[in-house]
Amino acid sequence: MAERLLPDRPGRPHYAVARCACPPCKADARRGCGTEHLQTWEDRGWIRIEHRDLFRKAVDLLRRRSAPTWFEWVKGHSGDPGNDGADEYADRGARKDAPTPIDLDIKREWNLTGAKLATLTQAVAYQGIRERAATDDRSGPQSQLNLARDALEAFTGNQETDATLWRGITHRDIRKPIRTFLYRAYHNSYKLGDFWLRIQDHEKARCEACDDPEESLSHILFECESDPRNIIWRLAKELWPHGEETWPNLSIGTILACGNLVVKRRTGDRDEDEQEQDRKRDPGATRLLKIIISESVHLIWRLRCERQIGGRTHTASSITRRWHQAINDRLVTDQIAARNIIRTESNYQNVEDTWKGTLKDERFLPFEWAKAKEVLVGIVPPRPPI
Repeated sequence: MAERLLPDRPGRPHYAVARCACPPCKADARRGCGTEHLQTWEDRGWIRIEHRDLFRKAVDLLRRRSAPTWFEWVKGHSGDPGNDGADEYADRGARKDAPTPIDLDIKREWNLTGAKLATLTQAVAYQGIRERAATDDRSGPQSQLNLARDALEAFTGNQETDATLWRGITHRDIRKPIRTFLYRAYHNSYKLGDFWLRIQDHEKARCEACDDPEESLSHILFECESDPRNIIWRLAKELWPHGEETWPNLSIGTILACGNLVVKRRTGDRDEDEQEQDRKRDPGATRLLKIIISESVHLIWRLRCERQIGGRTHTASSITRRWHQAINDRLVTDQIAARNIIRTESNYQNVEDTWKGTLKDERFLPFEWAKAKEVLVGIVPPRPPI
C-alpha cells in the first residue's frame, strides 16, 4: 500500500490510498487495510499477514498523532495529486539499486504481541506455530544460483532473480525426473567428490571412468573423458539446427538454468532498432534447446550412475541409441499431446516450430503432421560413432 498526505486540503489530516495488494483489498478496491482489517489482524496477532512489519509501523505512526485522521478512496490514475504522487514514489523506490533503510521500531504501548484468546481458532494457532518453526535455509544453493545467473546473463543478456531461477526448474518443457535432478543439483545434495573426502580412506571420491581424484557434477557433465559425455554432447550439437551462434557455452550454470534459456530471433532487418531485435524470442528454438540440453544432461547422469553403482559398461553404439531414443520419445509425446490432449492450432504450430529442421525426411511429411494420426515421425538418425 502506498499513501501520501495531501497538503492541498487544509483543516484536517487527510490521506489518499493509492493501492493495496492484500487479497481483501483486491476483492474490494474501496476497502483499505488500515480501516477495514486492522482490528481482525491485531486480534489474530498478525499471523499470516503479508508485509505486516510495514502495516504495523504505519498503524504506529497514525496512533502517535494527536488529531484524528480520515482516509478517502480515490480512483487510480485519475489525476488525483495524492494518488499520482504515491505512484511516483513507488516507481522511484522500485528502481533503486538498493532498498532504503526503514525504521520499523514501534512504540512500546502500541506493540501488541500474540493473538487474542477469545478470537483464536485452531487453524490460526496452527499457522502461528508454522511461522515460528525454523524455516528452510536457502543460503546453501546461493553459489549455484549465482552460477546459473551469470551463465544466463552471458547467453541472453538478462539478469534473472532467484525466484525466476527456481521457477525455471518446474518449466513445463522439462520432465519431472529432470526437475528432481536440477533441484538436487542446486542444493549440492548428490554424494560426490568432497562428500567422500571427509570420510577417511574412502575411494568413492575418485572418478572411476578417468581416475580423476575428485569427482564433481561439473566434472561428470563437462570434464570427464568418458564416452557418454563426449558422445552425447556431440549428438546434441549435431541435432541443433539453428547454427552455432545460438548454441550456448555449456557449463554447470547453463545446465542449472536450462529452464530459463531463451533463443532470440534475428530478423535481419537493419532498419529495425537493434534493441527491438534483441527482445524478439524464437519460441520453437527456445523449446527445442531446453529439451535437448535437459534430456542430454539427465542421460549423462543416468549412464554415470549405471556405471558407478551398477558396474555396467556402455558401448558407443548403445549410448547413441539411448540418446536417440530419449529425444524421439519427447517428439512422440509432443505428437500424441497435439493430437489427443491439447488440440489447438497454437499447440500444433508450437510442436512443428520446435522440431523444424530436425526431422527425418522432413520434406516428404504431410501438411500439419503434428495432428495426423497415421504419420510416424522421428528425428534425423545420428551419425555412427567414430
